[in-house]
Amino acid sequence: MERKWEEKMKHVEELADYYRRHPLSFPYRPKLAKPWLPSSVWKLFPRQALAFNFAKMCKEDVHVFALETVIDDTERRLYLVTTYAEFWFYYVKQPISLSHCYEVIPADTVCKLYFDIEFYKPANPEVDGKKMVALVIEYFSTKLKDHPAFLKQRFFVMPVENQAKQMQPNMSIVLRMVTFLL
Repeated sequence: MERKWEEKMKHVEELADYYRRHPLSFPYRPKLAKPWLPSSVWKLFPRQALAFNFAKMCKEDVHVFALETVIDDTERRLYLVTTYAEFWFYYVKQPISLSHCYEVIPADTVCKLYFDIEFYKPANPEVDGKKMVALVIEYFSTKLKDHPAFLKQRFFVMPVENQAKQMQPNMSIVLRMVTFLL
């Protein structure tokens, strides 16, 4: 009995060593940094319609993101077409340049429910932002319970960080097996 256990342990250790040397999947490495690899999709457009037209022609699973930026002392919005993996890779490394961006969901497509609550703190010093968010969640929960299909639904709220002068509790509401059509 003990011998079989030792043999199994040895076999498991050999497999673990093999998979360390030959992993099943590799960590994501952006193709933009390696020009000799097939090109990755990362393309900017001045107009939303141009971005969506380009995205429709791509073979890859790409999405459109809106970026708020300043060009020649003028605030502008640019539209980026890329994959989720490529976007996330750069987003976590460059939070300042990509901090004011969001995915643009095409009309008549299924999506998640998203709330963007925003107010200027100096103009509203008496307002408690956390309490506001709690009220929105409570109101949303109450309204969901009015519909029989949602009676036993649990939902998750994904908050986004606040800025010093502006209260911006963005929330993505995730309901299991439920989608909304814009």
